[in-house]
Amino acid sequence: MSKPLFDFTDPTAANTWHAIDARVMGGISRSRLRSAPTGHAVFESEVSLEHNGGFASVRSGPGDRGFPGAATCLIEVRRDPSSSSSVCSPTTVSTA
Repeated sequence: MSKPLFDFTDPTAANTWHAIDARVMGGISRSRLRSAPTGHAVFESEVSLEHNGGFASVRSGPGDRGFPGAATCLIEVRRDPSSSSSVCSPTTVSTA
């Protein structure tokens, strides 16, 4: 049994994601997540090493997702092989 964490068939779903880029440390890298007409999300970025920069990322807001007590989460990432690396870093947040 599976349940989507995010439904990108909704064209507004990507609007709740926020860029966390090198700009937070004075760099000029930029990124964004947008919904594609095919029902998935597209991460776009321009990474610059100028001004001590060098990273671009997006983060979702908090919310109830998945199944309570779930042991795994499957994330599918597709990227252009000629581009730089892709890293998915899940963050665990405890409210206890």
